[in-house]
Amino acid sequence: MKQWMSRMLLGVLAIALSGCVASQVETTISGDGSGTNTFKVGMDAETMAMMASMGGTEGEDPFKQTKDDVSGYPAEWSATTSDWKEKLGETEFQGVQINMKFANLATLNEQLSQFLTDSGSSDSPTGQALSNLKVTDDGETFTVSGNAMATDLAAAAESEGAGMPGMGDSLKKAVIVWQVTLPGEVSSVEPADIATVNGSTVTWKIPVDKTAQYTLKAVSTKSGGAGGSNLPLILGGVGLLVVLAGVGFFVMSRRKAAPVAAGYQQYGGQTYDPNAQQNQQQGYYDPNNDPNRKQ
Repeated sequence: MKQWMSRMLLGVLAIALSGCVASQVETTISGDGSGTNTFKVGMDAETMAMMASMGGTEGEDPFKQTKDDVSGYPAEWSATTSDWKEKLGETEFQGVQINMKFANLATLNEQLSQFLTDSGSSDSPTGQALSNLKVTDDGETFTVSGNAMATDLAAAAESEGAGMPGMGDSLKKAVIVWQVTLPGEVSSVEPADIATVNGSTVTWKIPVDKTAQYTLKAVSTKSGGAGGSNLPLILGGVGLLVVLAGVGFFVMSRRKAAPVAAGYQQYGGQTYDPNAQQNQQQGYYDPNNDPNRKQ
């Protein structure tokens, strides 16, 4: 990536930090450790217009060199670039988006390290916002970790002697984010005051209106939810079918036998009443004493 992040952020300083910056990392991890990394870097429309008014190639497209540099990335990263335009909060940013793929966590960590090396070389306060980003696998869970340093951007600009009317409010709209989508259930996230969890996605938004240091951490199972295995559901369905088949066979077998009233027994197709003698004495009809009964 060389110095693409540095060039872009230094451009913002060059025009007295009058615009706000967006730096967003989006990481998506599958259960096998593969996934995608997306880096979005840009400035608000007003700043872009100011840079364009400066003229020259860099003024026309401050991200041209960034796009050219991507061709030198390792082939296995499958890196591509595209123009980026997105509304984050109340501000619409535009810049460059870099998409990459990784086959395992080792490659993911290499990509994150490269991004931090380049962005950390910038003189802009946002360049030092994130550090030591990595993801590890202990066999059962993924652990996401890193460090963040929040900087009061308006105060930093004032210290550089770049104070301008309304600049403070503009810089407070800057966005510095690391968003990680994990394959399973998120069991813990730190720190709670700058992290949000939406399903299996954890988002850390680094403050730009105060000075503070944070330790980032999130733990997730390697599978679960929509991405988990369907085997238990399949086995449960098969088991239910077996039970229903057994019940059906039992019912059909019972239907083949003629019903016999309670207290009676069958011999050779004839029904015998154990109480026949008593019934005869009471004047009841006894089929055993019927002269017309077939033997």
